[in-house]
Amino acid sequence: MKKFLVIAHVYYHDLWNLLDSCIQNLPKDSFDLIVSTTSNIDEISSKVKEHYPKAKVELCENRGYDIWPFIKALKTVNLDEYEFLIKLHTKRDMGKIVAIIDNKYFFRGQYWRNMLLSFISSKENFDKSLEAFKDPSVGMINNHRLFDRTKETTDNPHLVYCLNEARKLLSEVGISANPYDEVKYVAGTMFICRATIFKPLQEMNFDVNQFAVVNRKNENDLAHVMERVFGWLVTSQGYSIADPYSRFNESFRFFFHSSYCRFLMFKLRHRWFSKFVRFFSRIEDKSDNRYLVLFKCLKIRLPKPNNK
Repeated sequence: MKKFLVIAHVYYHDLWNLLDSCIQNLPKDSFDLIVSTTSNIDEISSKVKEHYPKAKVELCENRGYDIWPFIKALKTVNLDEYEFLIKLHTKRDMGKIVAIIDNKYFFRGQYWRNMLLSFISSKENFDKSLEAFKDPSVGMINNHRLFDRTKETTDNPHLVYCLNEARKLLSEVGISANPYDEVKYVAGTMFICRATIFKPLQEMNFDVNQFAVVNRKNENDLAHVMERVFGWLVTSQGYSIADPYSRFNESFRFFFHSSYCRFLMFKLRHRWFSKFVRFFSRIEDKSDNRYLVLFKCLKIRLPKPNNK
């Protein structure tokens, strides 16, 4: 019995090296690896096989973001052969876009991706995650700043749609959404979890045509519904989603990033204010360094998120 099954979707080929460095934190010969991509399979296959000669590398349709490739790969395995399931993908930089998680955490640039990978990006965090699974109630792990929630009381039509569709899919395999009025999930869908949690997903009859061609203007697609399904698969089977490794110094550093992103949200809504503020301060990304530029002349080097 292999301890881990790793399923990784590589849409952005230039980010494979980052995933590779994370996967190398797993004990050697303890995992099977399935990698999917939507283009240039020979290129990515040669890179993957360099370190993982037994890995399966498969071409997948460019539908459903990273969700359809994950489901397609999951259909080919017997989860009883694994203790843990690890889901990874190549999430791009956010650029100038600000992401908001649970209405209180704000992300920009590399921060969301780096936080999604934080459970496996260092051996220390990965070991703490495995230690946490000794608690039989823990089912899935990632950084708590990524734990988003969709509640029954929302007046957002998109979120209402996702909740209702997620409940329908769960009911088709005999699972009642629990708690019924709220779902907690990892925003961005990277995680480590107990492999058995996803066995009901293998019973759902999905095919590629149910997943839309990627269109970020279309929120009511199956991929967004499945984010909520993943969360309810954990809690509806009696498990919790946990974060056993975050530290105070990380929280302190992230506070400034989140506050700056929150400030940007205001600026984006008020262009005249944005131009005024940009004269006094802005963030510059140059090579591997980030700087806070004050009054167009004073540069202060900023700490960068851990990319290990």
